[in-house]
Amino acid sequence: MITLDGSSLTIEEVESAAKSDTPVRIAEDARERMERSRAVVERLAVGNAPVYAVNTGVGLLADVRIAPGELEQLQRNVVRSHACGIGDPLSRADVRAMMLIRANVLAKGFSGIRPLVAQRLCDLLNRNVTPVVPSQGSVGARAISRRSPISRWCWSAKAKPSLRACGCRARRP
Repeated sequence: MITLDGSSLTIEEVESAAKSDTPVRIAEDARERMERSRAVVERLAVGNAPVYAVNTGVGLLADVRIAPGELEQLQRNVVRSHACGIGDPLSRADVRAMMLIRANVLAKGFSGIRPLVAQRLCDLLNRNVTPVVPSQGSVGARAISRRSPISRWCWSAKAKPSLRACGCRARRP
């Protein structure tokens, strides 16, 4: 069992999770840190101060304030817009390693993301379900290393992306 706490993940554990079915879980203290960080984001989202991509648009719309009733749709749209990509798919092991490392980074509790997101990454790993992630992202160099894969993982829980389950490539019904 690999326990993600945001600070003690080893390269050997990454390799183990990438190449085998080693179970993964989020440490309770990491979950508490993520909850505290999320509470800050939720307070900011309903406050008067503009917070980029939390209660404002993104890119050219960064100065546009989003109504509280439309914030959830904003988040869905950001994920959707970043979930596209091109190129050959990354290997199963590479995607599993990236998912584990991202879940561990989220476990630090600095991002403001809901703990459920990190848990869902662990659930995908534990159920041997690997999203098919294109090798090239959609919005520039940073997307390749971060945004596009994360969006593909998040979209896996919501839409009908290509997935690999138990080593076979499949499409969710």
